[in-house]
Amino acid sequence: MILKYLWIEEYKKFNNIEIKFNTGQTSLEKELFENMKLTVLIGENGSGKTTILSFISHVFRNLERYHERIPCNFILKYSIDNNEIEIRMENELIYFIINNNKHILMKTIIKGGKELKEYKYKINEKDSITQRVNYDEISEYIPCKVVVSAFDIDYPKNYTYNYIGKRIYKISSIDSNYRDSTINMGISLGVFRFLKEYFSHNSKLEILMKKINCILSNNILIYRNYFSKNYISEIFNEFYEEYDMREWNEFTYKAKLGNKDQFINLISSNKYWNNFCGDLQSGIIYDDSNEYLDINKYIKSNFYNEKVLEIMIDKTLIYINNFFIIKGGKEIPLSNMSTGEKMFLCRIFFILSEVEDNSIIILEEPEIHLNHAWVKQIVSIITLLFNKYKIHFIISTHNYAFINNLFKENLLLVNDDEILEPKINTFLANEKSISLELFGTSKNNNIFEDKILKIIGGNDKESIDRLIDVLGESYYKFLAFKRLSELEEKYVEDKE
Repeated sequence: MILKYLWIEEYKKFNNIEIKFNTGQTSLEKELFENMKLTVLIGENGSGKTTILSFISHVFRNLERYHERIPCNFILKYSIDNNEIEIRMENELIYFIINNNKHILMKTIIKGGKELKEYKYKINEKDSITQRVNYDEISEYIPCKVVVSAFDIDYPKNYTYNYIGKRIYKISSIDSNYRDSTINMGISLGVFRFLKEYFSHNSKLEILMKKINCILSNNILIYRNYFSKNYISEIFNEFYEEYDMREWNEFTYKAKLGNKDQFINLISSNKYWNNFCGDLQSGIIYDDSNEYLDINKYIKSNFYNEKVLEIMIDKTLIYINNFFIIKGGKEIPLSNMSTGEKMFLCRIFFILSEVEDNSIIILEEPEIHLNHAWVKQIVSIITLLFNKYKIHFIISTHNYAFINNLFKENLLLVNDDEILEPKINTFLANEKSISLELFGTSKNNNIFEDKILKIIGGNDKESIDRLIDVLGESYYKFLAFKRLSELEEKYVEDKE
């Protein structure tokens, strides 16, 4: 899934704006990011980054049932599974073009809880022979998911509980992460996928998290939502339905079990779970319905545990309600972590819970409330967790430490009336060059810089000497030394 092009006729501050996503990859970019495509929007506050991201969200949120809610005419091009797709809106009609084959996309109408396929548009005479398709017929050419973690003011809302249709759009508000003090049950799958990567053999994620002083405990807090053995059997039969009896026999032999029923009996039993579950050791009191699971021991005990837990979380048989990091020899729950740590991790868990191949992931300002050490590792964390997925990440940021972990091919510079690729190489570039080249207002001095330059430009050697004593290593210190040298040379010349 790769976005290639977007044209917006008139939306908020933009009028007839074109965005060309860089679809090529350098060999180093391909080596680092693998299947994942990454585009980062940068620019001044108010330049329109959120406007672009929210417009993409509106298109896919409303493509099935609410064409009239898409803000304006547009053209959107992308590739998915080797198919070239173009969606365009003209005069209230949505054209869906698959590998140059043009169709008119009919809007799904729901009345009385029933879907009406027979809905007709007012088709112009020139379009009367254009093939008409409904959303179901082109669904394989639509992103599997559009996952958004952002401030929710400009974005469409999540679906209502009684919405009828494909629910491909998922949004989690950054604001909600400020308020939540425990893990939302809805992101249990993302927590598990994160922990699975962290506790894997020779884990790069574990090494990386240690660099930012974030060491995870083996313990996680879970709630087991007990169902009947028949229900559990039904779930695992559904998962393994593609297995024939020979494959089941091979599986149960490898698992040292007699047959499929013994496997179902095992994972349904308290005896099985008691090998890995128990009371919390940290002294933190929770209600009796929760228990801790030694996730590291569980994953590594046998070859099928990992898949068993993932299925049971996905089918809401198990919820992960908390996890812990180790600081000062103590287990610290999510609720006691810093706002920045908690918010960033929960945003990552949300995306991990929803991500599938051929998804678009929209992530606004992932650096919020994080210190420099964390920001420096964000691109690495995203890469380790998502580079096996065929997805397109679209991210907005202002942060130098984030930008200099990216190639200029990953960046789009958003100005008021155009979107451009940066001209400078940004990968591991220094802060000064990135700020001056990519953020125009960085060239404007603050009152302290103006005062310093005034002292440096004067003739008072004592003032410049005092200034040098307090200046950090910088261009201004270089200017002060240079000016002091000039004044001393002039003093010698005047004496001669």
